[in-house]
This record gives sequence, C-alpha cells and structure tokens, in this order.
Amino acid sequence: MEDKGRKKISYTIRTLGGAYLMYLTYALINSPDPLSVMEKIVAVLFGLIGLGLVINGTMGLSRIEKEQRKEAQKLLEEQRKAQQKEEPEQDEES
Repeated sequence: MEDKGRKKISYTIRTLGGAYLMYLTYALINSPDPLSVMEKIVAVLFGLIGLGLVINGTMGLSRIEKEQRKEAQKLLEEQRKAQQKEEPEQDEES
C-alpha cells in the first residue's frame, strides 16, 4: 500500500512538472522579445518533454486508480462470500 502511495506522489509530481514545462513553453513563445533559433528549439523541446511528462503522469495515476478499484472490488467479493458462509452457520445454531 505504501508503495502505491509513493507511486501516486511520483506520478503527480511528473504531471505537475510537465504542466510547468508546458507553461514555460507558452511563456517563451508568447514573449514580446524576439527569440533566437536556439531559444525556439529549446522552447519546443520543453513543450514536448512537458507533454510527455503530463501524459505519463496521467496514465500512471489512472493505472494506479484502476488497480485500487480492482483490489477494492476483490475485497468486497471476498467479504460477501465470507458473510454468505457465516449465514448458514448462524441459521443452524438458531
């Protein structure tokens, strides 16, 4: 459980970092100062890396949430089965 918490934090940081890089790209491109060719290349690279981080982070968070839902569903099914087994035993005692 602790491992999934760390993964969630890691994916969240990736997503936020990627969003920040995309913001920097937007700020560089919309800057009133003219950009050199190298600055334009760096801005595009920032944007692409940022987009990759956002996609990776979002997909990772989605995957963890999906796994947690499956685990919760499995636990609920196990609890229902345990309750169903206990019910006949209680009826016999009555």
